[in-house]
Amino acid sequence: MSAKPKVTANFSSSGRGESAPLNNSGFKEKPVRIREATPDDAGAVIALLERLYAETSFLLYEPGEMKSNVEVYARRMAEGIEKGNWTMFIADCDGSLVGTLFGSRGNAKRTYHSLTVGIGVLRANWGQGIGRSLLGAAESWAKARGVHRLELTVRTTNHRAMALYERVGFEWEGVKRHSQLVENEYVNEFLMSKLIAV
Repeated sequence: MSAKPKVTANFSSSGRGESAPLNNSGFKEKPVRIREATPDDAGAVIALLERLYAETSFLLYEPGEMKSNVEVYARRMAEGIEKGNWTMFIADCDGSLVGTLFGSRGNAKRTYHSLTVGIGVLRANWGQGIGRSLLGAAESWAKARGVHRLELTVRTTNHRAMALYERVGFEWEGVKRHSQLVENEYVNEFLMSKLIAV
């Protein structure tokens, strides 16, 4: 059996830093690189999101619900990056995307210190440290920009994701009751957050 490949990151404060090894469990097959997405990645990101929505009900959108034009999506990415209030990290496995994390800052001055994140990893790549690495990249991005609070929601039945969030320092804050309607059934979400020193 070959040695575990290194996972690298590319998320300096400018978003264009040098690659560096991440401290995680490694990946089973091909090396995976965590990097900040650019507008050039829009088509691949849309394709990844469509695959994620098709294979799990834990994410916000249903299969086929998200209708995205590549040019429009790329433009939105560019605007968010330019304003500094949005980011996306992707897990790139030999040119194929296997996971992503997006983050959006609050729009008001009173909430600009907070970054809401959403994350998804293809089922075939679960348990390989990708989620932890994506969250680490988001936290590094946040620290470099003076963000003090990371927050997310997670379905109360998504025990695997909750365990990951707890391992990296997120804490429960409360329950969003009947926050989603999934297959004609109302479901609850936990609100979780992590405060980081800036």
